[in-house]
Amino acid sequence: MKSNGEIYTPDEKDLRQLVPPYQEAFKREPWGEVSKCADDQLPKRCPGGLSRIAVGQVCTMCKLAPTRPAYEEDEIVERFSELRDTRSTVFYREVTGSGEAAFAAIAWRADATTIASDKYGDVPAMESWLREKFGEKEIVWLDEVFSDISVREKGNLTNFKAMLDGMMEELSCDIVAYRTISPAMVRVADRDFGLNAQIYKSEQGQVPDRRDFIIITRGETV
Repeated sequence: MKSNGEIYTPDEKDLRQLVPPYQEAFKREPWGEVSKCADDQLPKRCPGGLSRIAVGQVCTMCKLAPTRPAYEEDEIVERFSELRDTRSTVFYREVTGSGEAAFAAIAWRADATTIASDKYGDVPAMESWLREKFGEKEIVWLDEVFSDISVREKGNLTNFKAMLDGMMEELSCDIVAYRTISPAMVRVADRDFGLNAQIYKSEQGQVPDRRDFIIITRGETV
């Protein structure tokens, strides 16, 4: 890949180095995933069961205080390890001169049914929507993209196209898709892929989910 990043297979130490940037990235807006929601009500009133308030702070909605951070080190490492060991998965990272992880991403190859089961268990309508878009074919699912702005404040999506091209090459697939609530992740798809990026907006009812959905192809539109 022609970028300052690398696609690689992480060991245990590498996985643990990805934890701080992951935690810090999703604390920021627009995610605001700071702690695990302490709500007694099911389903929990915080979207995805994650709260914007700090551990120990009392929530004005449910009057309870979260006791655990949104993403704990061991559970992050366990999730990343499982993806590495059980699926066709690629990891990507960009590090500073001092070796700190500034930006990272994880993608894996799967069909619509697997993606729906893994990512949309709480949104049943997404399975048929995904199957309508992709049929039985496998695609590259861009599962996680995260950066630590305390390590590198700007330019963390500079190499986005090179990263996705490398992931598609590595996983031998010409379609990549992801979901997002980040305007930056929508803009970069249009910036880098133009007509080869199809953007489905949640607020316009184009996808039956609270997040936007992006499909990118190499060489031709879907």
